[in-house]
Amino acid sequence: MPASLKTVVKACLLAVVVMAPPSGGADTLLFYNEPMSPEGGRPLHQSLLGWTFFPTTAITITHLGLFDDYSDGFDIAHPIGLFRLDDGAELASGVVSAGLVDPLVDEFRYVDVPDVTLVSGVEYVLSYYTNDPEGISYDYQAFPLGLGVGHDPAIALGYSRVQSGAPGLGIPSIQTFQGAYFVGPNALFTVVPIPGAVWMFASALATIGIARRRRSRL
Repeated sequence: MPASLKTVVKACLLAVVVMAPPSGGADTLLFYNEPMSPEGGRPLHQSLLGWTFFPTTAITITHLGLFDDYSDGFDIAHPIGLFRLDDGAELASGVVSAGLVDPLVDEFRYVDVPDVTLVSGVEYVLSYYTNDPEGISYDYQAFPLGLGVGHDPAIALGYSRVQSGAPGLGIPSIQTFQGAYFVGPNALFTVVPIPGAVWMFASALATIGIARRRRSRL
């Protein structure tokens, strides 16, 4: 490699080391484009409700949350979980407390869970369990898409899933509508930054390619 090219590569690598990859702040998988009121009824007693999604890039889930209709808290606590669909593995779970205990972020109340990283292209499930004997717990929403609810570009939506008469938290057994039709559960996440070594390698290759193109023009 010519001395001049080596100098350029070294300078590029130094710049990459100094400039750390962006980490980004926590964001939500689903979000409201505008205020909206509940549609489509309430969950049945002993039911599981959720939806599937595919990350379009590697993401780290930090919190699981549940929609709080009118932001006035829940009558009962609700188990909530994150699962991998193909093998049913539980990746994270928690309990969203009754009342106003858990913090409210954009109409969802969140509980902290151990960080778990999801990979691109794999289908995951967010679901929660309700055991409200009245069947009137205000924590379930339907028809989000096109009615004020969108999703972060870090994911692609799969299908909604439901199950009545479930014994507890798990993956709802019945696949229904495409898109996050039942949007009770949500999650906070961060995008996994590109490792510094990858940045350095990519930058070096790009610099070599540019230098070679310039030499060929001389």
